[in-house]
Amino acid sequence: PIHKVCSCTNNSLDQLQSIIHDNKNDIRNILEQIDELSMTALHLLCLNPNATPEMLKMVSNACPQAVTMQAEMFTYLYDDDTRPTKGRIMVIPIKLWLKMKGL
Repeated sequence: PIHKVCSCTNNSLDQLQSIIHDNKNDIRNILEQIDELSMTALHLLCLNPNATPEMLKMVSNACPQAVTMQAEMFTYLYDDDTRPTKGRIMVIPIKLWLKMKGL
């Protein structure tokens, strides 16, 4: 459920806080889980255009290890170049967030 909330563009800080609180005994394991795209909930949150720094901080504080977990992405999904290439890169969550913010 946290992966879904993190990727949802109309999520809220309260929703994240509620999920983290409701799963406090196992939240680190939950936040370290990867989905079918090899992404953690923090990766998905960083790709969410409506994610706020407060949301990132809340998830990062709940599972500091998630900050450095890398996701493998095809370069054409990450780079601005629209030509599909065969390259792959490893990306940490904050790099995705900075990219989404145009930084």
